[in-house]
This record gives sequence, C-alpha cells and structure tokens, in this order.
Amino acid sequence: MLDPVTIPLIIQLFTVVAAVTVSIVVTYLTVTVIRDYLRERRTNQNVNAKSAVMVDKFKNGDYSVMTGFFDGNAKLVDSKVWNAKELDEDLQKFPISKPVIIES
Repeated sequence: MLDPVTIPLIIQLFTVVAAVTVSIVVTYLTVTVIRDYLRERRTNQNVNAKSAVMVDKFKNGDYSVMTGFFDGNAKLVDSKVWNAKELDEDLQKFPISKPVIIES
C-alpha cells in the first residue's frame, strides 16, 4: 500500500508525463490494450516497479489514459499516454484523475 505522500507525487508525475509524452490517439480504448502494454513493458529493469493507470476526462468528453511504472521512491520508470473518444466498460470504472496501482 502506498503512503499518503506518495499518491500526490504520482499524480504530479502523471501530469508531467501527460504534458511531455507523445500521446497515441485512438477512437475506442480497451483495458486489454492497457494490460498488454503493461505486460509488454515489464522488463528486467522495471520488474519490481508498481504499474499504475490514471484516467482523465476532458471537457469535450474525450479521455486521456496514462500508464506507467513507478519504483519504490515514486520515480517514474516508464510511461505512455493514450487519448481516446471512448473507453470500454472496464476503463470507465476507473476513478477520474486518481492513480490506480495495478498489482501484478
């Protein structure tokens, strides 16, 4: 479990990543795409890192989904951002603007 100080750090890191990372634009994003990305990117370098997902919704109704790996010090190891018009049912269940740690 993450301590209360770590969660705001993760949110700040995701915000920076969203501004810096080149986004991939899709019409419909599924949790399978996110899961496959996380599995594919889990390498020896970040095998012990925690993976996280954060969903944001824009005023125009589009979504931004950020994924990344964090080491034990809330340092971002790897990340990717998708922009989508629609999310599948599973991704719609994620809280807006709050990181969710994915245990693997």
